[in-house]
Amino acid sequence: MQTICVLTSAHPALDKRVFRREAVSLVTAGYRVILVAPHSRKEVVEQVAIWPIKASRRRIARFARTCLVLRLALQARADAYHLHDPELLPIGLMLKAITGKPVIYDAHEYTSLGILWKDWIPKAFRPLLSWLTRHAEPWMARRLTAVLVVTSHMEELFRSKGCETLLVRNLPITDGVNLSIPLEKKRQVLYLGFLSRARGLEVVIRCVQEAIARRLDVRFLVVGRTLWDGVKPELRSLAAECERSGVLTFRDEVPFPTAEALLRESAIGWIPYQRDPQAKSLELVAPVKLFEYALYGLPIVASRIGKTAELVEELDCGLLVKPNVPVEHVNAIESLLQDHRLALEYGKRGQDRVLSGYSWEHEAERLVDFYDRLLLEHKDSPSLFTDRYERFKQRCKGDE
Repeated sequence: MQTICVLTSAHPALDKRVFRREAVSLVTAGYRVILVAPHSRKEVVEQVAIWPIKASRRRIARFARTCLVLRLALQARADAYHLHDPELLPIGLMLKAITGKPVIYDAHEYTSLGILWKDWIPKAFRPLLSWLTRHAEPWMARRLTAVLVVTSHMEELFRSKGCETLLVRNLPITDGVNLSIPLEKKRQVLYLGFLSRARGLEVVIRCVQEAIARRLDVRFLVVGRTLWDGVKPELRSLAAECERSGVLTFRDEVPFPTAEALLRESAIGWIPYQRDPQAKSLELVAPVKLFEYALYGLPIVASRIGKTAELVEELDCGLLVKPNVPVEHVNAIESLLQDHRLALEYGKRGQDRVLSGYSWEHEAERLVDFYDRLLLEHKDSPSLFTDRYERFKQRCKGDE
């Protein structure tokens, strides 16, 4: 049985893409998978062997952990290495040189653009770091075996730099999902995932205020981490008032079974993203939540922005509104709550189209086929260091 070693120092071991989609799919296909990732203990979960590294919120600690990641990766003696974080690219180069094995870089984020809105980086340094990353990331990735990407736009960017690429999109797992759409749902608007100013936090608060003023019979539920950086104190106070009224609820990230139950009981899925020059990547990638909403038959209200708007129109699964106009968001929400037939049509249409072309199962087949071909091609690839060591031993014998 061939071994694939998956490496991440930034994502938790049970991350949806790292573990749930990719690692489990590779195990199901017959590979042995070792996952080196931040986790509390060494264990086997769904046949994936998790080798833990210490989790830390300190960015400096993440860089320091790369030495441990390299040591564990070498201990795995894998047939291929699959790394998920840009800070692990130097480790990838070392692994390829030391082991001679294929090393894959999974570039599922726009790293250079993301730097522009990371608050832990001093604002004055962000443009320079973004520029350096935009050039350094593909330079290192080109020297690895291949790059996995999540959008066709990202694929073009890496190919233009000479990288071998494979498109493996972030799409929902449909196998085992209860696809029946309940006829009776809570009058609840669901936002699932990380929420910040760029992702519409201020609009959410203003919309709840508008809904309360109209005395609409509706509740707003935000599930996932909320970043309050940059939000004015008066809006924070307003959000607290909305929470006390019971119309708005913030919940931390929940296990998948709980999230699934919330998706099934909610009436509308919401994506209130905003145009933000420091979060340009939000316009380039359709969020996974869009496909999850559609899969569970939720009609969608979304900002008319970037790839999100394109896919809502393509799937014909909801209403698009101006990003920064709370009244338009509330109008769309109200119309779907009042017109049950229209909401059901949008929900059913979105579900059908996700099942026909936007499920993880299609991507998993592409990923497994890629590894099948890759490992067959590199079956007897010697390590550069091993090759040199063998030549050294031969020279020593000749001298004798």
